[in-house]
Amino acid sequence: MGLQAQYDEPEDAEEAAPDPYDRPDFTAQWPQETEQEPDFDAATGLPLTACAVCGIRTIPEGSVAYTCPVCGWESDVFLQDAWEPSDRNHGLSLYEARLNFHTFGWSDPQMLIEGESENDAEF
Repeated sequence: MGLQAQYDEPEDAEEAAPDPYDRPDFTAQWPQETEQEPDFDAATGLPLTACAVCGIRTIPEGSVAYTCPVCGWESDVFLQDAWEPSDRNHGLSLYEARLNFHTFGWSDPQMLIEGESENDAEF
C-alpha cells in the first residue's frame, strides 16, 4: 500500500468521515451529585441554615433574633404562620418581607438608607 493510497477518497465517504465528538483522549463525565455540606458561621461555628425570606444560607442553626446580612430579616422563631405580623420586623409578615425582597432587594424597604433604591449587599 503506497502513501497515495492512504489519502485517496474512500468508496464510502460516510464511513470515513471522522466524528468530531469521538475523542478517545476525552471522556465526558457528568459531575456526581453529592450532598452539599453545610456552611459554617465563622463566629459561632454552627452550621448555616437558609433565611426564611431570601433563601440564602446565612442564619446560624438554632439562633434566635439573628439578622440576615443579605435581606435584613431578623429571624423570628415565634411566628405561627407566614401571614402573622412579626414584632421583630416592624410588623411585617413573612409573605410581605418576601415580596419586598423580590421587589426592592430588602425585607423592609423603609429600613434602606435614605436615597438608596436597592440593597448593595454582597453575597
